[in-house]
Amino acid sequence: MAQIDRGRAERRLEPGSREGSGVTGITFACSGEYWTIGREGASFSLRDTKGLTYIQRLLQHPGEEFHALDLINGPGIAPASAVDSDETLAQLRERPDVTVRGIGDAGDMLDEQAKLQYKRRLHELAEVLEDLRERGAHERAEAVASEIDSIERELARAFGLGGRNRRAGSAGERARLNVTRAIKSVIEKVAERDSALGKLLDRSIRTGLFCSYVPDALNPTNWRFSLSPESERAIESSAPVFRRSESAFAQAVAGRKAFVGREAESVALDRILEQARNGRGRVVMISGAPGVGKTRITAEFCIKAQGSGANAFVGGCSERDDPAPFLPFVEILEAALAAAPNPAAFRDALGDEAAEVARLMPQLRRMFPDIPPPLEVPPEQSRRLLLSSFTKVIERAARTNPVILVFEDLHWADEGTLSLLEHLARSISTMRVIVIGTYRDIELDPAGPLVHSLEG
Repeated sequence: MAQIDRGRAERRLEPGSREGSGVTGITFACSGEYWTIGREGASFSLRDTKGLTYIQRLLQHPGEEFHALDLINGPGIAPASAVDSDETLAQLRERPDVTVRGIGDAGDMLDEQAKLQYKRRLHELAEVLEDLRERGAHERAEAVASEIDSIERELARAFGLGGRNRRAGSAGERARLNVTRAIKSVIEKVAERDSALGKLLDRSIRTGLFCSYVPDALNPTNWRFSLSPESERAIESSAPVFRRSESAFAQAVAGRKAFVGREAESVALDRILEQARNGRGRVVMISGAPGVGKTRITAEFCIKAQGSGANAFVGGCSERDDPAPFLPFVEILEAALAAAPNPAAFRDALGDEAAEVARLMPQLRRMFPDIPPPLEVPPEQSRRLLLSSFTKVIERAARTNPVILVFEDLHWADEGTLSLLEHLARSISTMRVIVIGTYRDIELDPAGPLVHSLEG
């Protein structure tokens, strides 16, 4: 194991415009954790949020007004009942742990402890955001930036003139603020992807204590709230959730100064690539503190290798208490699907291992109905089948040109990811495959799974 230690072009939608004798059909549908928005041939995906659910409910009931509390509670859920009897209020006032305020006063927007925690979280997120941008992880950086904006807005709402604490209004007022903020945030995200559709939603969605969708009677829009199987397959094949590694790497070095001072590392990686071309795969681990250039080294190498015919794909681990199992491998598969010339080519690459690989990517069964169900075997045997199947798919993909698999932030890797990575590493010695892992050595847990994998 080598170790380098460095401390469609889219046709824009014109909502409301007529094509022939019909009205424009716009999809606004949820499929799992993502929503598909737009028109066939010009659609995009957004991660599920409450604001999307609010907007869809309004679009499904044109002209009907919904109280903000009703939108939050959802259909069929009764709002929390208010305590309104004098007897109950008197009993509550006698309790030392309960404070009863007048109607319209729910106390401070944020207590002192909450504000302190928010400020600490902002400091932490700022450091994470800087590191993600440096590494070119733009999708994760966007998510962190969104969280920073949300916290800053929450803090701004909590302070009045002179730094005085603002007090929260009634339940209805808080609902109005939350719903309005959630809807406006979604409209902004839609406008970033499709300005015409963003303008349509902005002028037709009314927010406030009562919210509504007011359609244009002279130029109606036909909204679709579900996806046909054909649409789902087309969307999944043409608009993958994860960005292609080539684009991510290109963004990692965009606008940077010339890449200098890494001659030794570049020479070592070039030598490893030449060995891989001759069927001798290698594993490379690049370690160091945040910001030392681990991603830059890797990105420069992969861009250069891609220029000479290699294929490079990247997956990253996530800093979560409950990390999604095998997340880097899922991202790599998503990137490979996006890079395939067509879905059929990707299906051919999966071969007889498709049933096991589909355990990592359940959407493959919707795209390719011919994929059989996985074998019903004991858990340990099922695990071995998954490890073997993924390795065979990679071997098949690397028969013509070298394949580079990049695993970022392995210090956050779960045990499942590391077990699959170890199996792959032990199998590539006779393949045209290079595995590159990056991790922060200062964040290694001496008793953690990554240390055990590195020592294995």
